[in-house]
Amino acid sequence: RTFSKSLDMAAIKEDLHKLIDTTNDEKLLEDIFMILSSRRNYKEGSLWTSLTEAQKKEVLASESEIGNESVWLSQEEMKRRNSKWLR
Repeated sequence: RTFSKSLDMAAIKEDLHKLIDTTNDEKLLEDIFMILSSRRNYKEGSLWTSLTEAQKKEVLASESEIGNESVWLSQEEMKRRNSKWLR
């Protein structure tokens, strides 16, 4: 089943339960558990508030550079500049 906005919460839960009940992949189940557990405790904006002021400034500076194509480097240029580490 593909998810759409019309799919209700009960249907999503039912499908998820079926998938969990039919899998024998322990690693997959652990991953699902970790995802659901971490999302339960997630508070929007918590990553940003956990940053230091210096880290916030770096993020904002990086964000402004994204829109400035004059500072972009091509893949070829990046390979050239980092060739000593790519061997």
